Amino acid sequence: MSNERVVKQLLRNALYTHSKQHPAPWEAQVPTKMGWIDEPPHLVLEEILKTDIKGITPALIQAKRRIGQRMVGIYLGVYALYVAVHVFFPTVPGIPCSGVSLGLIGGVAMMLFAVLMALTYHLLCSRVEKRLAPLLKS
Repeated sequence: MSNERVVKQLLRNALYTHSKQHPAPWEAQVPTKMGWIDEPPHLVLEEILKTDIKGITPALIQAKRRIGQRMVGIYLGVYALYVAVHVFFPTVPGIPCSGVSLGLIGGVAMMLFAVLMALTYHLLCSRVEKRLAPLLKS
């Protein structure tokens, strides 16, 4: 099975949910441009993890996932503080600061923080890819 076909099958099968009440879509033979999808998603995923697709390996996927989980945790902590201020101190967001309320300033700051986190994630993932590049060539 070619890498491109495996990826396309995984993406198509990932759209379906596994449910005990309804038959699995791959059991019903779903027509596609490439033919029929008749493999369960977990088998297709196992095939992808065994295959090296443009340098993507399980070690790289795991490293990126770990970075993403930590960054989401950091963002959730900051967001929880933002929400806590609004819930427990409802007058604070209404305080004017240079003609703009602190709630608006905090909301814009949260958006900028999210963009900063995305850029940081990209930078950290690029560093991981560069660090693992010699291992991928061998």
